[in-house]
Formats: sequence, C-alpha cells, structure tokens
Amino acid sequence: MKAMDTIYMRKKGSPVMIKIYQDEDPLFCNAELIKVKTREIKARHYFLRTDLNQFTAMYRRDGFVPVDMNAVQVAPQKKETTG
Repeated sequence: MKAMDTIYMRKKGSPVMIKIYQDEDPLFCNAELIKVKTREIKARHYFLRTDLNQFTAMYRRDGFVPVDMNAVQVAPQKKETTG
C-alpha cells in the first residue's frame, strides 16, 4: 500500500488545526486535533485508512479546509519540563 501524505486542515478563527497521517500500520490513520498556539494535542482519533474520505468529509462539514503547512505559521512544539 502506498504511503499517504500528511493532511493538515484549518478553519478560519478556530484555535485548533487537524493533522491526519498514516499510522505505523499502513492500514490505519491517526487524526489529531492540535491547539495552534501551543501545539498541544487536544484529541486523537485512530481509524481505518479506508475511512479517510469519511473523516476528511466530516471535518469539511465542520468548516475545516486542507492547507499547505509551508504557508501556515504555528508556534514551536511545547517542551515538557521536569522537576
């Protein structure tokens, strides 16, 4: 099975973006809802790759559209501190 490209989706005015990517197991995908300012993962969905069209359609109905991440500015990923 051919590896899929990572899909990023944004909604104007929304504090979160969607990142959809192939799992280590090529039959599955992950969808992450990421807070744009902090890069904190707010939710994660694990689904069959054959359901990819359903997931992208669901996010489109909610107003999200695919974006080119080279054109999107986001904060650097938050690093966890210990102690």
